[in-house]
Amino acid sequence: MQTVIERDRSKIHSLNEKLHRTQQMLYDSTKDYLELKYEGRSQERVWMVEKDRLLQELDRCKEQLDVSKDDVLVISDHALEERQTQNLEIEDKTEKLAKRLHLMNQRYEAMEKRRNLEIEGFKNDTRILRNQLKDVEKQLYKVEYCLFMSVMLLVCICPLLFSTFLCWSAIVQFMQIVVRTLRTSTPKAGSCLAPYVAILLDYLHK
Repeated sequence: MQTVIERDRSKIHSLNEKLHRTQQMLYDSTKDYLELKYEGRSQERVWMVEKDRLLQELDRCKEQLDVSKDDVLVISDHALEERQTQNLEIEDKTEKLAKRLHLMNQRYEAMEKRRNLEIEGFKNDTRILRNQLKDVEKQLYKVEYCLFMSVMLLVCICPLLFSTFLCWSAIVQFMQIVVRTLRTSTPKAGSCLAPYVAILLDYLHK
């Protein structure tokens, strides 16, 4: 009986120790659980605060995005209007420059035609004037030749008439003037009549 009692006491002691260890383990586990729960709640509160902050930041970014989008749309519309205005101005200037260039080309062509016509007219006038000058030289040559021959004929036929009314020096001077005039106006006539003039002057000096 005593042995049974001791064995039961031993079992009870062993069970008490196990119970104590179990209670201690339960206490430690509960403590760890409560600490982890507390830390979890603390982290959850931190996370909620961070979440609220991030949500606020997201809302602010959305607002800024909306504002920026509106600004971008306004700026884009304004830039598009300016570009269209510039394009219209450039097209207008280009059209005006094209018309001006076409007008200047027409004026240049007209001036070129006018210049060519003036050059052609100048050439024609020059040719006509040269022909007229040749005709005048021919007529002058004929007149001077006739005058010279008339004087020679008068001197040769009527020496008494010249001796009465004119002195020989005046006749010689007159003939020299005629010769110079012939040589100046028509060199060909002067060269052709030079022998006859020399004969006449020699005759007058006698």
